[in-house]
Amino acid sequence: KIQYIVANNRDELNDQNGEDKRGYAFPASKMVALYPRAVSAEPHRIPDTSGLAGTVAHEFGHIYISADGDFRNDWKKTFGWETLPDDQVDWLKSAPKSCRSNQPERCITDYAQFSPDEDICESLSAVVNNPGVLDKERSDFIKERWFRKSKSVEKETVVERKTGKEVQMPKVPDKVR
Repeated sequence: KIQYIVANNRDELNDQNGEDKRGYAFPASKMVALYPRAVSAEPHRIPDTSGLAGTVAHEFGHIYISADGDFRNDWKKTFGWETLPDDQVDWLKSAPKSCRSNQPERCITDYAQFSPDEDICESLSAVVNNPGVLDKERSDFIKERWFRKSKSVEKETVVERKTGKEVQMPKVPDKVR
């Protein structure tokens, strides 16, 4: 279960691609952080998906992976991911690429080609937001493992931008920890 979704008002760089982060998952804290790019008008990498909807689903994927120890290994075997030998990994990079896909053309986005975890999370985002763009084998793999108790994984997401007096903020105590 996710306990917190936090909105961060400062940009941070993604170590993997050098772009501004959209979000970040903290599995141990059961928390997802959203960065300004996630709530911008920029669409997500998954076609016909808002930045917010795509980012939230993607980051939830990181939480799910951490809770299901076998999922990553089963995904790697099923979808052709291999661990690179140490001498082929640039350990000096902030986010060294330590895996390679034997089927990169099956990855739903270029970002999914970075690692099995990103492949899983981008695929989950597609299952939730635009299932028609993901190949059936990947979609079924996720649905069978993570949505087996659910009758439907199709969710409607609505994103609205409100300004000025349209925004109603909750009352909070003077001191918040």
